[in-house]
Amino acid sequence: MINVTNNFVICGDNLDWLQQIPNESVDLCYLDPPFFSNAKYEKVLGNGREVTSFSDRFPGGILQYIEWVRPRVELIHQKLKKTGTIFLHCDWHASHRLRCLLDDVFGEANFRNEIIWKSGVTKGAKAVSDGFGRVKDHILFYSKSKNYTFNKVYVPHDLNSKHNKFVHVDADGRTYSRDCPLGDYSAESIKKFEDAGRIYTTKTGKKQLIRYLDEVKGITVGDLWSDIDNINQVAGERVGYETQKPEKLIQRIIECGSNQGDVVLDCFAGGFTTASVCSKLGRKFVCGDVSPVACKIGMKRLNVTNFFDYESLGLYQTEDEFRQMNHQQFAETICKLMGWTCNLNKENDKGVDAWDGNKNPVQIKNNKEKTEEKDVLCFFNSLHAQKAPVGVFVAWEFTPEAREFAARHSNDVKIELREILDLIGDLLLVKKKK
Repeated sequence: MINVTNNFVICGDNLDWLQQIPNESVDLCYLDPPFFSNAKYEKVLGNGREVTSFSDRFPGGILQYIEWVRPRVELIHQKLKKTGTIFLHCDWHASHRLRCLLDDVFGEANFRNEIIWKSGVTKGAKAVSDGFGRVKDHILFYSKSKNYTFNKVYVPHDLNSKHNKFVHVDADGRTYSRDCPLGDYSAESIKKFEDAGRIYTTKTGKKQLIRYLDEVKGITVGDLWSDIDNINQVAGERVGYETQKPEKLIQRIIECGSNQGDVVLDCFAGGFTTASVCSKLGRKFVCGDVSPVACKIGMKRLNVTNFFDYESLGLYQTEDEFRQMNHQQFAETICKLMGWTCNLNKENDKGVDAWDGNKNPVQIKNNKEKTEEKDVLCFFNSLHAQKAPVGVFVAWEFTPEAREFAARHSNDVKIELREILDLIGDLLLVKKKK
């Protein structure tokens, strides 16, 4: 079982590891699953790796998508405390279907809000020819019961707004408003205001309550969030995820739905913004993603911002762990990390373990010793037989003779020799010295 008194970064399918979390142990879940947008994000982490893991496609249509989300939402419902809440982030493609799903699992009576996040705050809508440009996301807010954690959220008064009432300054330099009518207050309260010098009488004899700006919390936030912009291309918090959400957005959700020391769950962690914000706000986090690259990027991010420790599960930490895999497991793992297509035909693979993003044949070796010329020769012959002009050979190290062979025959078939540490070295916590 996962001990939620600790913080966790978990790599793997959340349908598996969610079951290891004790029931009724989580205070808040932020859920940001792949949107049903039929889009494929190509700008990944700035290094071109793992493109396939960001493919937001469900060939079976919306029904397949909802049935893929459903068991995960059902598990999350089990893991939430009775006072727990869920904030499910989606867009127009599936928000209506996901709300019906949440009604089924959490109950219609536990629907709290459909928050609209206007993500394009500082820019206009993208021009479209057949309708209005879309500038918003949907965040579906449900509780597990009627008694749930919710802290009101405030934003500062905009003193430059035409609706601003805090336009007066007293002799001490304190800014105040005097527009608040007294009709809602009792005579006893009004007497206290008068004794405190908090009543202003107009020339017509109308009495108004004086409110000092430094004594009010601000404006209560409603279900339209238009004050948080999306992440721009040069933002310091950007880690390269096309769908990465801003820290301010996640901070608002965490602050309103949890308290200090509470446990926050995010099982589609992506850029691990939730974990990063939790570490700053004093919340415990259990955050995971199916992508090893995402998890490693998240851990690096936490190593900079984190104020307390975390554990990692499901990740290959060291070079030695990679070297202990059998050939098939090793090849599949490298393909997953690189976003390559793995060759499922193991009986007659013709020396091809995978195809890279350019559809070039790839051979992957997990040799304990350096890969020799004879290995490259075999791959060369296979490429030649397949009339493939380019091939990629991946191994830990190559002998000088192997490199010389590849260079000597580059006019016939170009073989790119790629060392594994050059490909995934930054994903290993401990590198073994050559």
